[in-house]
Amino acid sequence: STGPDPVTVSAGVSVRTRPPFDPPTSIRCVVRNRDTHEIYGDSGTNDELENGEGSVVVSGAVPRTTFFTVNVWMEGTSFADAGDGVVLAEQIVQ
Repeated sequence: STGPDPVTVSAGVSVRTRPPFDPPTSIRCVVRNRDTHEIYGDSGTNDELENGEGSVVVSGAVPRTTFFTVNVWMEGTSFADAGDGVVLAEQIVQ
């Protein structure tokens, strides 16, 4: 968010098993401050993946003039394929 107003950042990502690696057992996604790591939005952990496939969505309000990142974590495997993913930011006019 490099403008004078905050933004709402929404993101979604899906994962799937990549043989020969074990399937992921959970996935989590956060929107956070690139420098301080303050979390603006947290999907929580999705541990109900079916056959190692699943998705999460997250949304958070990012303050104005703040650099942000969207990070994804998974457990249960050392490698998986990312499926569909998207990050959207919408300015909040005050």
